[in-house]
Amino acid sequence: CVLPFEPRRVFLVTDAPAGQVRGGHGHRTGHQLLIALHGEIKVFTRASVGSETLYLLEHGGEALYIPPGCIAWQKYLTNRSSLLVLASNCYDPADYVNADESLSESAWGDGVRHDVL
Repeated sequence: CVLPFEPRRVFLVTDAPAGQVRGGHGHRTGHQLLIALHGEIKVFTRASVGSETLYLLEHGGEALYIPPGCIAWQKYLTNRSSLLVLASNCYDPADYVNADESLSESAWGDGVRHDVL
């Protein structure tokens, strides 16, 4: 698999409790690749054109590419879930695009796609 960007930052979200929702932001120019290292994590994305998609990341090598302008939320489904993130940019608060609102619980419904990278 070839990444469409060169990773410049790598970080882990570890020991997230079941039910925790994180994210709610995207990046103006930054690309990200999300990889579940432990547990199950739902990822809800909203593209800049308004399309919304729900994905399920499970331990075992699946990854999800998040392009610039796409806002993503992560919901950790199992205790002690861990997420590895590869990012194209160094940390820069000016590159963040925050969601206008929080997600409703219905956004985490069962319509999960598995067509991850």
